[in-house]
Amino acid sequence: MSPDDAPVLEQLRRLLPLASLEAGHLEELLGHCRLQHLPRGARSALDPGPGGCLYLVAGEMLLAYPDGSNEVLVGSCGKARWPLGAAAAHPGGGLAITDLTLIRVEAPALDQLLTWNQFPPGAVADEQPAPRQIPPALLTRGPFACLPAAHIQALLAAFQPRAVKAGEVLIREGEEGDAYYLIESGRVEVVRQVGGSELPVAELGPGQSFGEEALVSGERRNASVRMKSDGRLLCLAQPEFAALLKAPLLQAVGLEQARQLVAQGACWLDVRYPVEYARDGLRGALNIPLNEIRNAFPLLSRQRPYVVYCRAGRRSAAAAFLLAQQGFDARWLEGGLPLDTAV
Repeated sequence: MSPDDAPVLEQLRRLLPLASLEAGHLEELLGHCRLQHLPRGARSALDPGPGGCLYLVAGEMLLAYPDGSNEVLVGSCGKARWPLGAAAAHPGGGLAITDLTLIRVEAPALDQLLTWNQFPPGAVADEQPAPRQIPPALLTRGPFACLPAAHIQALLAAFQPRAVKAGEVLIREGEEGDAYYLIESGRVEVVRQVGGSELPVAELGPGQSFGEEALVSGERRNASVRMKSDGRLLCLAQPEFAALLKAPLLQAVGLEQARQLVAQGACWLDVRYPVEYARDGLRGALNIPLNEIRNAFPLLSRQRPYVVYCRAGRRSAAAAFLLAQQGFDARWLEGGLPLDTAV
């Protein structure tokens, strides 16, 4: 947390229900907040945006409600400790009586952190021992962002911690996949053999995962992974991965359902090589090869669903799983693209 974050964190501590969050969870929420400043006399529609909630944290504002009534709200006091519209109809707009500061909070991240914050530490099926404390970032940006808290507890109980040293090879290219790895601390490098030389592919750090592609697609490992530093991993064996992570995250659709989703605004995503896409890719599809999908996360929209496809279905399943781990609405075309599909 930077020094500039301290005043914002202090403002969050005065808001409800944010004030009930543990310190680590509240700090994680900083990355899901956006400050907005309005000068005196400015008018605002007070739109929190999709999946957001809006707080008035400083200044005085005159709120106008759809029924014609008005109300003066003072930042971080009384009703203003709750999101606008939490206790009544959402105001249709507002006038800044003084200079104002508002905070927009992403509601999905807040809900996930509140749920975990309230979840009983030992509430796991069959009274298993309580698992280790999960880093808050994994709840809102990591592989667990789309899972309910109870499911996360069971999943963490199945993970096996493993201390690792710099230079240790964790996965070898060409081997069969037998485990999924989540980085708790340290950094790893992903490399691939190309023409007899080692080609760096990616570098991953805490909160990121690897090893899932082979487990989802059923293919052999397509790259090697080794530690760049000392660290600690959480390892999940293939059977537990399939039951606890793959099953809830990987959503399959048939061709007709996929076409309906695209007609309703979803986007086709072709994860084959460009030469394959150029031959018979679907019209309007994005082409991002599977080996580039991680690098494309910042370029993709979290507000738009994706239907991921390839010719046989293996690469698309792996890509859809990677996307779902990051909170994207991604489905994969089960069985792949039929040869006679119109482009």
